[in-house]
Amino acid sequence: MNEFGSWYSRFPGAQNLDPRSMQQQIPRIFRTFDRDRSGALSFEEFLSAVVMMNCSVPRRDRIDFLIRQNNRMPPLQNNDHGHQHGDGRIPAQYGQKVFRRLNDYYGLPAGTEQQRWQQVDRNNRGYATREELMDYVSQQDGYNQRDQF
Repeated sequence: MNEFGSWYSRFPGAQNLDPRSMQQQIPRIFRTFDRDRSGALSFEEFLSAVVMMNCSVPRRDRIDFLIRQNNRMPPLQNNDHGHQHGDGRIPAQYGQKVFRRLNDYYGLPAGTEQQRWQQVDRNNRGYATREELMDYVSQQDGYNQRDQF
């Protein structure tokens, strides 16, 4: 985490924080991206941190990256294991995972993932399209606040 703190302190936007505030945020930000709780960031976790914290990348593109990040399925192959379907459908389990990551990133309370998903999947289809999910996220005040660093 010390290396992350050093890297984070040089990231655009972090210079505007007072040192005490930055030291308080570093553990939360690190935990947000250390998804496997290993105490170290894998290359994919580090890449996720770079993309999500880069204010020069439009917010919608960063959210799209987050949605696509774990999509390992070839096109047109269904996946019932929580990842985006190759046909563009995002199943509930994976959509809730995206909300959990966004909540972590923006410092929002945990436990709202299912409720938010139900607002995206209003017809209770069990899936949403990437566009539906991105539209919902971009309309939510909590996910459109100033970036958390």
